[in-house]
Amino acid sequence: MLMNLDALDLPESQKTDIRIMSACAPGYCSFQNQRPALLDDFTEERGGCRNISNCLTIETKIDLMSGDLKEHAQSSGFWDGEGDLNFAAAYGKENESAAARFGRGKELLDKFAAAGEFGTLSMFEILRDCEGGICRGVDHEFPTAASQVSSLPHPDSQHSSCHWFTGTPDAAHSVFKPFVFCSTNRISRHIVSPTFPDNEDPAKVKPRFQEQVDRAHTLYKKHQKAYPLLTSDNPKGQEIISVLRRLETQCVKDMESFVENFTADKAKEVEDIFKDLVESEMKFYYIK
Repeated sequence: MLMNLDALDLPESQKTDIRIMSACAPGYCSFQNQRPALLDDFTEERGGCRNISNCLTIETKIDLMSGDLKEHAQSSGFWDGEGDLNFAAAYGKENESAAARFGRGKELLDKFAAAGEFGTLSMFEILRDCEGGICRGVDHEFPTAASQVSSLPHPDSQHSSCHWFTGTPDAAHSVFKPFVFCSTNRISRHIVSPTFPDNEDPAKVKPRFQEQVDRAHTLYKKHQKAYPLLTSDNPKGQEIISVLRRLETQCVKDMESFVENFTADKAKEVEDIFKDLVESEMKFYYIK
């Protein structure tokens, strides 16, 4: 049973966040690979950086806990009852891979933040870090799926949010493409997974998932076909990556300028940008 939220010296916005996450937890955490979540309250935190991975990060600073957590930790042999309860040390499973990614992510975040240059391109670089295991290729046991970076302005500003998606695995060999929400967005059919009739869809036919169907969208298929070349030492593959990276960098600069000077009447200028860039990217993957 959770402690009384009203008894905690926390801003009401944080209490609301905790209530939402607590309500979502039963369904959200039911999957075997439990996913962490990080809530950011811009009214409370105005600087610094924080990252999470597939490991517990709450240690001794605990704002809210189950009423019998300490007793459970002691009776289970997770904690000797001396000093403050370190939740991560007590309940965290040994996961060297997740711990390594967490450490590497923090190291890179701190490096960029210390230089005062943290931005969208910095986040791309972090997500493309293969050395620290943040980015894993398609041949890895647990490959990195599509990656996303979102730039969120202060709610009181007139700037627009901008979301960057790869839509393909392995960020180190993929392209981030911008998406800005507006009422007239059009999404390329090439990044939409195919649908199947109800009587042919394994997710709907009972008993479920007795067969497999190919749900890969066109961009994914083209990228996978070109992937061996993109990850090789072949000069042609290296040139494709180099050109795409230069175009991506220029796109980030252009979008930063657009977002900085955003007004509602300019939304139509970017309604097709994600669609257009998906279709332009595919042209680089036509490998004979």
